[in-house]
Amino acid sequence: MSHEIEGTDQAVYANEPAWHGLGTVVRGAMTSAQALEMSGDWEVVQEDLYLQDGSALSGHKANIRSDTREVLGVVSDRYRVLQNSESFKFTDALVEEGSMRYEAAFTMRRGKRMAILARMPQTDEVTPGDVQHRYILLLNSHDGTGAIQVLPTSVRVVCANTRRLALNQATEVLSITHVGDVTAKLTEARTVLGLVSSQFDADINQAKLLREYPLPQHEFARYVDRVISVDDASGPRALKRIGRLQTEMTSRYAMTAGTKHENAWMGFNAVTNVVNHKQGGQRERRFNSLMFGSDRKIQDDAWSEALELVSR
Repeated sequence: MSHEIEGTDQAVYANEPAWHGLGTVVRGAMTSAQALEMSGDWEVVQEDLYLQDGSALSGHKANIRSDTREVLGVVSDRYRVLQNSESFKFTDALVEEGSMRYEAAFTMRRGKRMAILARMPQTDEVTPGDVQHRYILLLNSHDGTGAIQVLPTSVRVVCANTRRLALNQATEVLSITHVGDVTAKLTEARTVLGLVSSQFDADINQAKLLREYPLPQHEFARYVDRVISVDDASGPRALKRIGRLQTEMTSRYAMTAGTKHENAWMGFNAVTNVVNHKQGGQRERRFNSLMFGSDRKIQDDAWSEALELVSR
C-alpha cells in the first residue's frame, strides 16, 4: 500500500477525504486537540532491552507504542522521543495562539511515522476566486530511521505518497535529529520558520507574473507543444495519448478566448486541469502517475515553460 496507512494507524482530514478513502473526515478545520485525539493520542515509551540470558543490552532502547505495546523501533540510548502531542504544541506555537488550524493528521506504518499538516491563517489569491492555502508540514518518526522534518508546502498531504511529493517540491526543509534537547531545538527552529512566508510570497509572485502575461490562443498551442510534444511519443499508443491531451488542453483554454483570463496563468491551469482530471485507470496507479510519474512531469514542465514565457 503506497499510502502506508495500515492496521492500527489513524487518520483525520478536514472537509475533504483523502484519495485513498481511509480515515475520518470532519467538517471545518481542526484544533490541535481535535486532530491529536483522532490521529494518534498515544505515547512512545522507551524500555530496556534484554538478551536471552536475561542480561541487559546496554546502549539501546526499544521505542514502544503505549496503547498497542507494538515495538516501533530499536534506537540508541541517546535517542530522544518527540511525542505526538509535543509535535502539535510546536506547530501551534508557529503562529499566534489559537490561529493555527489543522488540515490533516495521521500515522503510518502502525505508528512508526506520523504527519501533521497545519494550515496557516494567511491565504493567497492569484485571480479572484483562485485561493491558495499555505501549510506547514511536520513529519516525525518513532522507529529511529529519520529526523524530525518541518517544511512549508502548498501540497495537501494525506498519506506517504503526498508526503514524498511535498518533500520533493520543498526548497526549504528544516531537519532536527532525535539527539540532545529536542524541545530546545524546536524552539530555535521557530525563528527560522518565521521566514517561510518569503518562500510562499515568491511562489505567489511568480503566479501573478504569469497572470499578467497575455497568451493568445495560437501562442497557447505552441506552449502546449513544448510541454507535451508529439516528438516525444515512443509509439502509436503514446502518439494517440499525446494528441488527445493536446486537443483537450486546447479546448479547455479556448473557453478563455477574448477575455482577461487569456493569460499564461490560465494557460498553465488549463494544462494541469486536464492532467488532474483524466479518466480511467486503477485509482492508486492514477494517483502515482499524477504525483510521481508521467503526469507529474507534465505539470512540472508546464510550470517551467510558463515561467520561460514570461522571462523572454
